[in-house]
Amino acid sequence: MKLSISTFIAAVSATSWPGQAHNGTIYNYCGTKVTLAADSINATCTLDFNGFDFAHISIPGCFSQGKGSNVVECNGIEGVTDEENFDVTIFWQQELDFDNNLMNSTCAEDSDVTVECQPNGQAPSG
Repeated sequence: MKLSISTFIAAVSATSWPGQAHNGTIYNYCGTKVTLAADSINATCTLDFNGFDFAHISIPGCFSQGKGSNVVECNGIEGVTDEENFDVTIFWQQELDFDNNLMNSTCAEDSDVTVECQPNGQAPSG
């Protein structure tokens, strides 16, 4: 099936969790695990985080274009990438307030993570 316009696809399954800290030490950052429907084979996909900053992100089969901090643009490759979904795990930037409590306002929810794929008809070069 050939598409001539970008397709916005919503999340099909997701969960988020709070960070954990004790006595001013962060032990676990807040995070989100979301499966995004994405037709990424021979397409360029851009992930958006609704303005939230991540500390670490993992997207198996998402071959990044190296756009820099908090800009994720990647391609799927036939035979390697899941043909229908991206399985995304994110740990969000999180700081402590003046009382050494975690500031959860920097933690996104699964609904803040979206993907848009633009078919380009070819595998990524390089």
